[in-house]
Amino acid sequence: MASQITYDTLKYRLNSSIQVAKDVISGKIKNPDKTLGFTLFPPGGFMRSDLQQGSMKLLYGESIDVSYVAVRDDSLEIQLILNGHLEDGIPVDWFVISETEDIMQRRHLKTGIKLKDIVKKSKKKDFISCGTAIRDILLDIRNERSPQWANIRNERSPQWANSAYQIGIGWGSFGAYLGTYLSFYEQMGITYDLIASKRVYGLPYLGFAYVPMPPIINMIAFLERNMYLKRMVGLSTELRMAINGLSEFERDLLKENFPEEYEMLVPGQWEKGVPYPIHTLECTMPDLKRILKKKNIDEGKLEIKYRDPPEKFIHLEDLGLTLEEAMECVFLDINHETQPGSVDLKEKIISTGIGYNTKFFK
Repeated sequence: MASQITYDTLKYRLNSSIQVAKDVISGKIKNPDKTLGFTLFPPGGFMRSDLQQGSMKLLYGESIDVSYVAVRDDSLEIQLILNGHLEDGIPVDWFVISETEDIMQRRHLKTGIKLKDIVKKSKKKDFISCGTAIRDILLDIRNERSPQWANIRNERSPQWANSAYQIGIGWGSFGAYLGTYLSFYEQMGITYDLIASKRVYGLPYLGFAYVPMPPIINMIAFLERNMYLKRMVGLSTELRMAINGLSEFERDLLKENFPEEYEMLVPGQWEKGVPYPIHTLECTMPDLKRILKKKNIDEGKLEIKYRDPPEKFIHLEDLGLTLEEAMECVFLDINHETQPGSVDLKEKIISTGIGYNTKFFK
């Protein structure tokens, strides 16, 4: 059931990303600077529609496939591979390889290990080496124009057979965890924590890795956390605040199948509030290098510390929106310099919704 919900959600978001990107280029969308759109990289993320082509081309290149690999935390088997293609920075195609498909049985030419077992049978569980092995298998399949790959793509795109190819690999739980954050600044902060988990926090494994790492992202990832945030949010929304949401379709899926999780992730988060961008930039991260050396770990010390209590975060009453309206996504004309309480947030709403569901306020 969870896999089907994941697929249905991705299908909704990724098809929307392709259609909206096409219509921005053709001029059908009249206010792209006020319209948020879903992204193909990372799958189901979002950015301002008029910035997507330039930012994606800068970060990933002109013609590229990226296969995002989700690894089960319990069995260490690969549970999902989502492949997307960008052409000149524009999302144009995607497909999913599930854990039950024959392609997961394909073996690495040198080690003989099946694709689905690459991480499970790796001694180091290192995502760089595992990602390299996974890329070897998938690249062989793509380059030989295997019927497996062609059938997935329905032979729509033989012209992309020689495009650049990367793997994005991470724990399945981290992918789900990332999607629970309402603040776009917070989401970008977590991506930094995943990429820099070993170097900065002393964790034994990376939480996420690109193989090979896109040069621009690699350069930005070596900055301090707050500088990384400014660069990535700048490329996505010109530093303006976006509050993530779930469409009515996605909310109904959660309510029907996971009602308790819905209450925690949607009304529960809004009751606590959404941190201002400045809260995210000035937060204090836990000293994991020191904490993890101890035998008995105080879970309270693993929490992110913000300078202000949740009462000073963004709440529904500050926006003058209902829960349903806010969950469509909210784009605000505030940034990392905006102090809590210094502006009337009702007057700072640029739009709500994503793509064709956008409602303009300014």
